[in-house]
Amino acid sequence: SVMGALAKADGRVTGDEIDLVEQAIDEFDFIPDQRRLAIELFNKGKDPNFDIWGTIQQFKKQCPRSRSLHKTFLEIQLQLALSDGELHPNELNMLQRMAHLFGISVTEFSAMLARVKQTYSRRHHPEQESTADTLQAAYRVLGVNPGDSDDEVKRAYRRCMNQHHPDKLVARGL
Repeated sequence: SVMGALAKADGRVTGDEIDLVEQAIDEFDFIPDQRRLAIELFNKGKDPNFDIWGTIQQFKKQCPRSRSLHKTFLEIQLQLALSDGELHPNELNMLQRMAHLFGISVTEFSAMLARVKQTYSRRHHPEQESTADTLQAAYRVLGVNPGDSDDEVKRAYRRCMNQHHPDKLVARGL
């Protein structure tokens, strides 16, 4: 439902935003009843009377000590907000407020936003990025440096994959 509210924040829900929500639903491999519920909740979130902040507070209360889950939740919202190619000021305002509610610093939020923007740009404008840029971006996403050992890079990659695996997210309540 939060995704529905965020998608509607700029005044309209685009096909790109709907596609991203459907892709997320597919990644979680929902059974038909869960899929229907997810779509219903997304549509509920688009209602102007939807209490997004109460919903986020409830989510935070249900997962009080799960900082990584809060960050993953926010990252998914960032992906949604950028899925149509632009970040509307209303969307940015909502995302910054979410980050604040989750205790995510301005610096951390800015890094997350930059990472998601870079991923969006690579997917939709691959011709604008050189191989060196791509490699540097990969190091930044993993949180490692070019001089780090292969073992350190592998550990960072596995940690990132583990943190974002759909089964793990479902198990943590997302």
